[in-house]
Amino acid sequence: KALEVYRTYINVMNEHIRIENRQSNPWQFDYISPLYGDIENNTEPMVIMASPGMLQNGKSRELFEQLCTDEKNGVVLTGYSVEGTLAHMISTNQIKQIQALDGHLLDLRCQIKTISFAAHTDFKGTRSFIEEVKPKNIVLVHGNRTQMIGMKRALEEQLASVQGFGDVTIQMPPNTQVVKFEMFEERIVKAMGELASQKSNPDGTRIAGMLVRHDFQESLVIPEDMAMYTQLSTATVLQQLHLPFHSSFERLLTVVGKLFNISDIQVVPVANTPTAKRSKSKKSKPVKKNKVTVYNTVSLTHTEPPGRVLMEWEASPSNDMIADAITALVMQAEGSIDGIKLSGCCSIHSHEHVVPTNTSKKVLVSRENNSGYLIFSFLVEEAFGKDAVEYVYGYEGEKDGVDSLLNITLSKNNAVCVVYFNHSGNIIDTTSEDSDLLKQVQSLIKRVEDVTCPVQ
Repeated sequence: KALEVYRTYINVMNEHIRIENRQSNPWQFDYISPLYGDIENNTEPMVIMASPGMLQNGKSRELFEQLCTDEKNGVVLTGYSVEGTLAHMISTNQIKQIQALDGHLLDLRCQIKTISFAAHTDFKGTRSFIEEVKPKNIVLVHGNRTQMIGMKRALEEQLASVQGFGDVTIQMPPNTQVVKFEMFEERIVKAMGELASQKSNPDGTRIAGMLVRHDFQESLVIPEDMAMYTQLSTATVLQQLHLPFHSSFERLLTVVGKLFNISDIQVVPVANTPTAKRSKSKKSKPVKKNKVTVYNTVSLTHTEPPGRVLMEWEASPSNDMIADAITALVMQAEGSIDGIKLSGCCSIHSHEHVVPTNTSKKVLVSRENNSGYLIFSFLVEEAFGKDAVEYVYGYEGEKDGVDSLLNITLSKNNAVCVVYFNHSGNIIDTTSEDSDLLKQVQSLIKRVEDVTCPVQ
């Protein structure tokens, strides 16, 4: 089969073979050919190469049974033979007869020779390789057990005297036994550009940058230095979204303040621009614009007369999360008659949090200094509905540090999830017997963490 491939694909071989092929196919041998059938009727001398080498079965076993009874024939065994196989028994002169595959006995009269033709290294070569690599662990497999024991002892004795080799563990496990290692990888990362120019930081100081691996070397750079010190370049995607909003700018501030603290919201002055001229007789009127930013990342531009709001931000996981929350607020305010209640705790002016419960009562709690609590409350009500959410304050249970809790109850299966908060509005624990509900709530918590506590 291999020769057929060589004979077919002459065009992909070197120039010497292609030139030879003009006269005749160089892989068409005069005295080498595949052996089909048996050799009982053959009277000419020949050399046969067959596998497998252990003579347990296959073509080599069939040919050996035809040749072994004639003393004029010879068998050359190459390489290692496993103990218990026919090749091992005839190479060590253990038997004078063999049992054929069909069950009858055959006298062993042919000549038997053994030569070393193995692809494996000998002991000297194996030891030289180990000394060059200097491994911490060596596992010996695939060999005669007695010889492997001798090799293991010899390696332990000789490697102990090699300078700079260190401790080495040599194991010789039986088949199917699990071998475990402790691997310790040493990673060296070079700080480049601005990070490298900074003064030495004490141990444990966290630094931020982009980890770049190239040609098995790792570098840490800030995004601004990426193009200078690597083959990569950075890009910033500016997102723009027009939201319908027919209320005043003051109402927009109140809507945004429903989620975010006053310290996170900043009003930015904007220069007014004239509108396009409709006719020569009418003068253009200046367009009044007001702008507010949230976390200095998402900006909202309000135009008078009101009709829509332009929201802009640089795309990132955390910024996209903030933009999604603002979009939901603005769309809710635009689509409802009452809009978002102006008595909510999150207005940009300071006041108490009025939290609706499923008992139609109102509880006054000051939480406006914790934006994570406010965002989480909003997302929970949006995800499960306000009727499914109950706020309980003045906790008197056994959990330490708990000041309040939030109950989420699903009407379709009465599943309940409880979220515990401390006095600052930080989440302490989340419990539920319904695994699906618990995963949904934990997913909301993760989203809030990505916004309020981004990775440094």
